[in-house]
Amino acid sequence: MISPLDEASAFATFAAGGIYSKPMAITKVVLPGGKVDTGAGWGKPQRNRVISDGVAYEVTRILQENIQMGTGTGANIGRPAAGKTGTTSDHADGWFSGYTPNLQATVWVGYTVGEVPMYNVHGVAVAGGNFPASIWRLFMLKATFRLPALSFSLPSVYPTYGDFTRGHYGYSAAPPSSGSSSSSTTTTTRAQTTAGRPAPPPTQPAPPPTTAPPPPPTTAPPPTTTAPPPPPTP
Repeated sequence: MISPLDEASAFATFAAGGIYSKPMAITKVVLPGGKVDTGAGWGKPQRNRVISDGVAYEVTRILQENIQMGTGTGANIGRPAAGKTGTTSDHADGWFSGYTPNLQATVWVGYTVGEVPMYNVHGVAVAGGNFPASIWRLFMLKATFRLPALSFSLPSVYPTYGDFTRGHYGYSAAPPSSGSSSSSTTTTTRAQTTAGRPAPPPTQPAPPPTTAPPPPPTTAPPPTTTAPPPPPTP
C-alpha cells in the first residue's frame, strides 16, 4: 500500500509537466551561532523527468474533466484544477488526489490499524467523491486564496496516436491457430488536428434493420348486441 506522501508526489508530477520531484521535508538547517548549513544539500530539489510533458498534459486534461463533470465534482474550487477519486473494496479507504498548476494535495480517509469498512459515516458510505473530495476542496480554497488562478501550461509536443497492435501494450495474445492469417488486430490511426491534439475516432452509423418490424396486432371490437324490446302491455 502506498502512503499519502507517495500519492501526492506522483500527482505533483503531472502538475509539473512530467517532472518528478523527490519529497522534501527539511528545506533549511541553521547551525548553532546562526550559520546556515549549506554543505548537506538542504533545500536543493532532486528532480528528473519521468514522462513527457505531452502525456502529463493529456492526463491533466482528463482529470480536469473529472472535477468538472465526473466523480470529483465535490472538489470543484472554481479555478483550473485536476483530480482523481479513489475508493477501495468494502469502502475501507477513500482517496482524492488533486492539483492546480501551483499546488498539489492528497486526502486519505481510513484507519491506520487496517482495512476497516466504512459503510455508515454520517449515514453514507465513504468514497473518494464525498468526504475526501470535500476535505480537499475546503483545504484548497484556503490554501489557494492568495495565489493567482493560473491555467495549466500547454505541452511542447502533443502525444501522437499510432496503430494499436494486440500484444503491443502488455496484452498476452494466444498463438495463432493453424490456418489463421494473423493473431493481431489493429485500429485505424486517429487523425491529428491542426492544434496537434488527436481528433476522436469517427462514429459509425448503426446498420439499418434487415427485416421490418411486425405490425401491431389488431383486434376487432366484440360485437354489440341489443336486447329486444319488451312486449306491449295489453
